[in-house]
Amino acid sequence: MDREHLECNMRDLRKQKGKPFCLANEEVADEMFPYVLAEFPGATMVKQGISQYIVVSKRARNDLIKRFQASKRIHEREITGIEKAVNELKNKED
Repeated sequence: MDREHLECNMRDLRKQKGKPFCLANEEVADEMFPYVLAEFPGATMVKQGISQYIVVSKRARNDLIKRFQASKRIHEREITGIEKAVNELKNKED
C-alpha cells in the first residue's frame, strides 16, 4: 500500500470514528490495520464476506453489531423461504 493511499484512508477513518470503516480489499486492510492500531489501540477489524470492517470506537462497534444483526435477520428469512421451497419440492409426487 502506498503512503498516499494509507494517509487518505486514515484521514477518512479519523473523520468518521463513530462509523465502521469498510474496505473491500483484504490485502489493503491487512496492511493498513497495524497503522490503525498504532493510533487507536482498541481498534478491531472484522472480516465478513468480501468486506473488512475496522471499528475504532464503541459507537462504531455498536453500529456494526446492528448492521450484522439486521443482515442476519434477512438471511434467516431467506433460509426459511429456501427450506419451505425444498420441502415443497420433496413432497411433490411425480
